[in-house]
Amino acid sequence: MPTGSFQHNIDSKNRLFIPAKLRSSLGDRFVIAKSLDKQPCLCIYTLEEWLELDERIKRLPLAKSGKLLRHKYDESSEVECDPQGRITLTQPQRDFAKLENTAYITGVGGHVEIWNRPG
Repeated sequence: MPTGSFQHNIDSKNRLFIPAKLRSSLGDRFVIAKSLDKQPCLCIYTLEEWLELDERIKRLPLAKSGKLLRHKYDESSEVECDPQGRITLTQPQRDFAKLENTAYITGVGGHVEIWNRPG
């Protein structure tokens, strides 16, 4: 279970270091997506959590309209860390979360959140 809060810079190539403590909880590959509650943050899920979330959303009455599913998949991507422990964010992901030069990375129970300011 990812826990703890960390602050790291985003470099000129949109790369963000993910602390080893959080990486060990996420596995080799994971999914980064926009927050489902439309808060200006990004969420990182293990592949297993992402699939479970998908199944739960598909059972919701709201999911039938497709709006929630479109938001879930919009700008989501499966990623893995480079040898230095960094992931590359897309510009639309940075724009959604209003990420500037510094990101606050927080373990929140079953997933990780990335904020512009402490959440």
